[in-house]
Amino acid sequence: DTGNFIVHYANASGPVLALPYGETFFGRPNGRWSDGRLVVDFIGKEAGFPYWPAYLQAAAGKSPAEEFRYSANFAEAAATALSQEFFIKKNLSVAPDPQVLAALASTDQERKEVMASSLFLVGEIGANDYNHPFFQNKTVEWVRPLVPQVISSIALSIEALIELGAKTMYVPGIFPLGCTP
Repeated sequence: DTGNFIVHYANASGPVLALPYGETFFGRPNGRWSDGRLVVDFIGKEAGFPYWPAYLQAAAGKSPAEEFRYSANFAEAAATALSQEFFIKKNLSVAPDPQVLAALASTDQERKEVMASSLFLVGEIGANDYNHPFFQNKTVEWVRPLVPQVISSIALSIEALIELGAKTMYVPGIFPLGCTP
């Protein structure tokens, strides 16, 4: 998350709004759930682009095509691959996922061209589908049946991007859950 969570939940509080988050690289709290740069920041840097802005932090007066000409980060802390409704039916609470369709061009053909010339980093998505239940005292046995559903949801998202014209994607998987504090 490059800051979408803080913008989406304007009244949110928590560690990302205070030091040491952001201290090492940015020199100030920056809305990231880390103290520095993310994988996407390094990819963008190597490709010669500026930092990938959080899509909810678009500059006032700029069109999405201007603001996100080189990049946009749609990640949001606590997001899941499965829908919020899935978790509600299981009596678990999760933060709502934003649904976004950026207006990058005026025609379907122009949008397909933008999609075809873009790199999509799809991940690390899926971990919160397991973390939300774990943080609410569910067991590995309760979570294990979610794995095929999470994988299917991610696959459907990738297929949807391809149908919209995406050609280049990187899908890294999830971080080691045993490392979650």
